[in-house]
Amino acid sequence: MVKQSRYLSVLALGLAVAVTVGFAPQAKLLKVFIEGKLVSSSARVIDGKVYVPVDEVLKPFDYKGVQTNNGVNLVPISGVQQRDGASGAMSVWLQGKLAKLRVDSIGSVELYSQEYWEVKGKLQSAVAATFSLGSAVLVYADGKQEGYSLSAAEMAGGSYMALQKAETGEMVIQFKKNGEFKPERVVITIKRNDSDVEDVYRIRLTE
Repeated sequence: MVKQSRYLSVLALGLAVAVTVGFAPQAKLLKVFIEGKLVSSSARVIDGKVYVPVDEVLKPFDYKGVQTNNGVNLVPISGVQQRDGASGAMSVWLQGKLAKLRVDSIGSVELYSQEYWEVKGKLQSAVAATFSLGSAVLVYADGKQEGYSLSAAEMAGGSYMALQKAETGEMVIQFKKNGEFKPERVVITIKRNDSDVEDVYRIRLTE
């Protein structure tokens, strides 16, 4: 996860961008990375200062900029009000308090392609423990949400996942489709059966 000081620095950079109206035609396009993850290919350096679209910088932190009469207000992306937990992208391991989680893919369910999405991923524990799925929600660009289908949520083929130390288990979660639009993110809550502690993972499904 990004440290608080770095988080605030990135947000400050984004706010500086909001007041920029245009760029000189000769400014070269640059790429911006946060901890090795590409967040923008539209940055420019003008008079020694870096300018980048504010929403592209804020997106990895599940925020967006909303223009007001006095400037720009930073607000959570629709459907992502839960701020605790780990936030990241597909194909990246996210470290929680209890375990690591990675979402590998999202696609239509075979034979039910018009009805269901299927999210596949992995869970890895540092200690021997049994885990269960607390909740899972798909979030669409317009803020609409769709909870997982109880009968189709699987942890290693069942409702629970028992892992040995450093073992990795397969996870499959299915959701009813909400129109033809592909969801932007999935929010997954994982519980450990011997503890009241739970991990929340917010994963972006689109760039």
